[in-house]
Amino acid sequence: MLLPFLLLAVQVTIGSSAVVFSLNGEDWTLSGPNNISVNAHVPGGVYTDLLRNKEIDDPYFRMNDVSLRWVAMANWTYAKTFQVDDAFAKHKHIDLVCGGLDTVAEVYLNGILVLEANNMFRRYVKDVKKVIKSGQNMLRILFLSPVTYAEEQAKKYPYKVPPDCPPPVQNGECHFNFIRKEACSFSWDWGPSFPSMGIWKNITLEAYEGSVLRYVNTDTKLKNDVWLLQVNIVVDAPALSSSSINGYATIEIPEIGLTHHRPIPIFSGTFEEIIVIPLSQVVEVWWPNGLGQPKLYDMIFTLNNSVGDVDHRKFSIGFRTVELVEDNVGGDEPGYTFYFKINGIPVFVKGSNWIPADSFQECITPAYLERLLTSAAEANMNMLRVWGGGVYESEEFYSLTDRLGIMIWQDFMFACALYPVDNEFLTNVQAEVVHQVQRLKRHPSIVLWSGNNENEGALSENWFGISPSDFEKYRKDYIQLYIDVIGNFVEYEDNTRPFVPSSPSNGLETIEEGYVARDPQSVRYGDIHYYTYEDDTWNWKTFPMPRFASEFGIQSWCSMETLAPVSLPPDWDLDSDFVAHRQHHGNGNDQIRDEIAMHLNLPTATNRTKRFIDFIYLSQINQAVGIKTEVEFYRRSQNLKSSGLGLTMGALYWQLNDIWQGPSWASIEYGGKWKMLHYYAKRFYRRSLLSPYLEGGLLKLYYLNDDVWTRTPQFHYENMTHGSSGNLKFTGAKTLAKDSLEVHEDVAVMRNKAFHMQDEEAVVRIVCYHWSSLEEQASWQITFQKSTLAAKCIYISRLSDVLRECNCPEASHCFFYFDGYIPGVTNGIQDNHLFPTNLSSVIGLERANVEVTQIYDFNSTFAKIVLTTDRISPFTWLEAEGFSGRFSDNGFLMVTSEVQVTFSSWEPIDWNKFRRSLTVRTFLDVYEVAER
Repeated sequence: MLLPFLLLAVQVTIGSSAVVFSLNGEDWTLSGPNNISVNAHVPGGVYTDLLRNKEIDDPYFRMNDVSLRWVAMANWTYAKTFQVDDAFAKHKHIDLVCGGLDTVAEVYLNGILVLEANNMFRRYVKDVKKVIKSGQNMLRILFLSPVTYAEEQAKKYPYKVPPDCPPPVQNGECHFNFIRKEACSFSWDWGPSFPSMGIWKNITLEAYEGSVLRYVNTDTKLKNDVWLLQVNIVVDAPALSSSSINGYATIEIPEIGLTHHRPIPIFSGTFEEIIVIPLSQVVEVWWPNGLGQPKLYDMIFTLNNSVGDVDHRKFSIGFRTVELVEDNVGGDEPGYTFYFKINGIPVFVKGSNWIPADSFQECITPAYLERLLTSAAEANMNMLRVWGGGVYESEEFYSLTDRLGIMIWQDFMFACALYPVDNEFLTNVQAEVVHQVQRLKRHPSIVLWSGNNENEGALSENWFGISPSDFEKYRKDYIQLYIDVIGNFVEYEDNTRPFVPSSPSNGLETIEEGYVARDPQSVRYGDIHYYTYEDDTWNWKTFPMPRFASEFGIQSWCSMETLAPVSLPPDWDLDSDFVAHRQHHGNGNDQIRDEIAMHLNLPTATNRTKRFIDFIYLSQINQAVGIKTEVEFYRRSQNLKSSGLGLTMGALYWQLNDIWQGPSWASIEYGGKWKMLHYYAKRFYRRSLLSPYLEGGLLKLYYLNDDVWTRTPQFHYENMTHGSSGNLKFTGAKTLAKDSLEVHEDVAVMRNKAFHMQDEEAVVRIVCYHWSSLEEQASWQITFQKSTLAAKCIYISRLSDVLRECNCPEASHCFFYFDGYIPGVTNGIQDNHLFPTNLSSVIGLERANVEVTQIYDFNSTFAKIVLTTDRISPFTWLEAEGFSGRFSDNGFLMVTSEVQVTFSSWEPIDWNKFRRSLTVRTFLDVYEVAER
């Protein structure tokens, strides 16, 4: 985009720079109960320091989350001696800067109490000029037990603020809502209780003469085709309460030729200056994954002052706009839309939910973080929701999501509870919100702030049995915390992004109802969280039709490769104490078993270990197919129904990653191995996808196409049109009175017809197979124009007619395979399949002999694998135990005698060892009783 000029707003909130003395390192001492005194690492935490010094066993091993409870019940002290030279000590100002203290701490420097902390999510800064000395200094930080502290705070509060304790199955601790700490460290239904303590982020001394720079961040806005780049700097100038010193700011974006110099008076206060900078270069916008390149520019900010301080910051920025559109859908039925527009383009959101990647933040390496987020991008995700029961993630996390084009729905760290609202707590939260928004708002990947996870629902749906007479008290508390404090301070600090008070919530409707909606899970407004453990998740009719599904999920077990290092052979049994202990979701293993049994026969092996391994495999099949069914339903529901439902514009399944080794809703296991669900996500989140389903005796096929939003300024599809203004407008759908099946004016419902629209042509083949043979029994070809619809029905036929043409006496004998292509385009449309009956009742399926016949290694991290089969092979599963990487596809259906996949390793490997490790599992291997 060619812009005539760029407006640059520079906001200065006190100002400048420092000489930084790092206190990080491996020369700390950790001391605690029973005369423990060991070497410690900072940043770090008590569990990993104790483990490194062999004071405890692996916390994740077997039932150690319970046997190590004593660690969180004790108080611990970190101590360090360090030398400061005369030059450093003579600076006019010296601050102790604690980037993150976990959580309740007293900080002593040379025996003097200089700081008290009680919030894991804040940065603490304290002037220690009068305490620091030239030569040797001693820093001691006393951490109080977070469990004891939370209990004491709850006892002191004038009334009960639920919940008190987690369900017993979680083996967790109580009153997490009374301490500003990672909530899930007290346990969750997918993770253990390890309420750690320690210096979890950088700790430094900063010395300066006049002022020191604390934050530099940017906002981008597009106004009248002109980009506005607002640069905000936050500085401390403690001696300048009534005066100022001269400063000089330089802002550079070399790639677009932007260099701006500006004198800035630095004083104790805030001012704003608007600078007009001519700009003739093209500014490329930042796009989410799949819609374009997530273009980033390096920006360099330098601040000098007249007393000799110099501060220099370099970071990446992106130019993009974001809107959360909540328009009235019109018609006879109530409702608002709920969808994101990025750079003026509506986006169907595809992704998952992010939880902490480890119980111990210090164990999350940059390489591991990159593998997890790259895995999300490779699965065609464009958004992750950072869930409110964990932590505000690291700078590395958000820099990676910027680079990968993964939008972030950012919760504030409040989840599944009511919270206290005394002045001390609210003041603490205010400081937390200001710090986190100032720290994060320069990242283009962050597109939304959300006040909490499920707390509106907890109150409205009365999760905690609050009496009617007390409801108003808790409602006022809720509004005070999430609206008056969090909402107002987010608006003040960052008015470039939307804010929603809660998730799920009804968006504008919640506000109109006074911030606590009667039904925060309404499918006509906002977003929903949906789970079911009794209904058939392979049946699309099970699911609601919301505007936006920000949570939904199905449990499965992680693989034996992941589970084995933290267990013993006797544990590998469905009836073992270990399996029961690892399952933190009430009745979870029974629910998984019952869900499997709806469609698949349960394992039959007499060997308990084999039966458990088979159960794991089937649980991953059940999870993958269930979430596939749900996501495809949501993608098909982008059109508006005559009932006022539909307009679904987002699907974020729960959850992307795991915090430890065990059963969960994750698609990526602890350590980074992809479950079957993640391979399926790579398919069902493809930009172009064929989606078949059965309804009322009819076989229907939809073409799902994300390209529609980026191809032309005028979009039309089914019952939704997109005008050049970027707003969606809706009209109702027609229905057949006879069977209430939707019929679209621009769709032919007869088979073997060409569909004539207004763009490039695409071809779909529908193939019918008997389970007993690789031969095609019948096939049909459909030609249609692909572009103008995001969700379009392109084929309808009676199932009975199709089965008859396939020579199938019953549906249990056959299944359907759907493949499409666009002439001249490679891999343009994702294939799919449909099993018309449960696999437990199919006829003709026999055990396939699937073999790896060739492996071609092209370099040290990439190889092609050739597989052959003599029969139909559903859910074909490849394992390469001991090798970190991912296949191009897995858990796939083999309908041809040869299939080629690739394996991409995260690091160079020995391909000869890989060949020996590679194994293939077929579906019917589960039901072989004979021992191997």
